[in-house]
Amino acid sequence: MKKKNFLVMVMAIFVVTVFSSCTRVPQGTFATKTYEYGDRKGEVDILGPGLYANHWFGRFHIYVYPANVQQHSWVKRKDSDERIAFQAEAMTLKAEINIEYEFSTVDDDRRKMYVYFKRTPQEIEEQFMKKDIVSAFNTVSQTLSVEDVYSTRKDSVRIAVQQIVRDKYAPYGIHIKEVAYMSPIDVPEEVRETINAKITATQEAQRRENEVASERAEAMKKIERARGEAESIKIAAQGRAEAIDIEGAALRRNPDILKLKRIETQAIAAKSAENWNDPVLAADQASILLGLGKE
Repeated sequence: MKKKNFLVMVMAIFVVTVFSSCTRVPQGTFATKTYEYGDRKGEVDILGPGLYANHWFGRFHIYVYPANVQQHSWVKRKDSDERIAFQAEAMTLKAEINIEYEFSTVDDDRRKMYVYFKRTPQEIEEQFMKKDIVSAFNTVSQTLSVEDVYSTRKDSVRIAVQQIVRDKYAPYGIHIKEVAYMSPIDVPEEVRETINAKITATQEAQRRENEVASERAEAMKKIERARGEAESIKIAAQGRAEAIDIEGAALRRNPDILKLKRIETQAIAAKSAENWNDPVLAADQASILLGLGKE
């Protein structure tokens, strides 16, 4: 009985020891298994989700990596400042940055990733990515002014940094999806005030220029409207003149009608002379009709 209990205890200890020396690779992750010595020294196996025994004497090591998209941020906290610090015009600027990335799904790329970094995901973020992002910001901003980096070309700087980091990590099985600002870039207070004042002045000048352009456009619209009205009056006057010429020519071709018109005109003129308050015929029209008979 005692011997049986002893064997049960030994088996329990063995099972606990075996399972306690295993590495669990959860769903949604993968692992690299690297051999440190022996006939497979330096080789890397890629492991899927499952439970894998560790070697008691350290013949190999297993590192677990996430298979989905990851995000990491460098921000200012109450007890620490992890922001990305870089230089522009010999001034130190700081930015809260977030990076979004994912490991390749191809086993060969995952092997390249481990061979190059030989670090956990957290160590890759802190020891490699942060340093490379700082370097990229310094590279992009070295030919720019503080104002460019802070305001006018801020997003262009971010895109350029993102591309530099993306190109560097792509050969090692890490796809950089985005490098993004989490807050405005921090610059020295006196520089910020100067830049903001300049931006305000530029916006005000632009507003005034837009107002002048609007007023100029409105004035041109009025000029064009007046020109159109004048052209309409001119065309109408030309039409009336042409109508009178046509009527005169017709009367000259028909003398009898002309005589009748003269009699009618004289009658109307006589009637108008009797009643000055009701002028019927304008003087210029009467003179035209009366004069036609003299030709």
